[in-house]
Amino acid sequence: MGEVTPEYEAEWKKWHADRISALTAPHGWIAMASQDWFTDGEPLQVEGIPGAFQLDGDVITYLPGADDTIEIDGVPVTEPTVIPHGFKYSLVKALYQGKKVETIKRTDYDGSDIYGVRVRDPKEAERRSFDDLPTFPLDTRWVVPGRFSRSADEHLQVETIEKGVKEERHVIGTVTFALDGREYTLEVNGRPNDDTGVLEGSVHFTDQTSGNETYGNGRLVPIPDIEADADTIVDFNKAHSFPCAFTNYVTCPLAPARNRLDVAIAAGEKKPATRIERIQTFLKESEPAAV
Repeated sequence: MGEVTPEYEAEWKKWHADRISALTAPHGWIAMASQDWFTDGEPLQVEGIPGAFQLDGDVITYLPGADDTIEIDGVPVTEPTVIPHGFKYSLVKALYQGKKVETIKRTDYDGSDIYGVRVRDPKEAERRSFDDLPTFPLDTRWVVPGRFSRSADEHLQVETIEKGVKEERHVIGTVTFALDGREYTLEVNGRPNDDTGVLEGSVHFTDQTSGNETYGNGRLVPIPDIEADADTIVDFNKAHSFPCAFTNYVTCPLAPARNRLDVAIAAGEKKPATRIERIQTFLKESEPAAV
């Protein structure tokens, strides 16, 4: 077991506390209350939200209710208003009685674009709040030096836990490191920070703990120093579960084949204490067979 210095322990504890704060915030991942998908040509009404949403091409327009409406950037909506979808959710602050309304864009199994509306409810976050997450004991054996190699950006549409829905994976390079004398090279994703938009690197991996001690769809480990080819650190003590470990109302990608490790990474987050019963929110009938 590697030595854990007081400085490293303090830094990790702050990271861990920030992680829990983000998950349990009034509009964090455990606040997710619904995820509804558009049907071609039909206005979408979302339970608990007045008015309706209309999809025209790739534009989502909110249609205010007759007696009530949402607010965008603090101003009540009184006429049809476009709510643009961002990388992960809407680019505007749309609220109704404290609930956050966001629009999303994904890809159907047949390659066509699909769109949806999600709602985050502070009351749901309060109901499901927790003070801590189970983790493996801190061990600096799992803090390993690595080498990041930048590649040309590649945008892939990959399968998710939501059957029939694909999500974009933004591949920006690879990271190479050694564990117990064996070298590994894993794919690195780049995603804009939810708040700042700054590109952040991470590896989505599964290992021999996945589905046992840890969440079955794998975990994410952050990769710093991704601007160009550079030495970096892979800190598996910061390996953490995807949002889909905490809510049904997300579309989490499956781990790339090259990132499925045949070793047990006994570091980072374990499964959340509360298990999510997986349900499908995207329910589309298959295309009819040719005759």
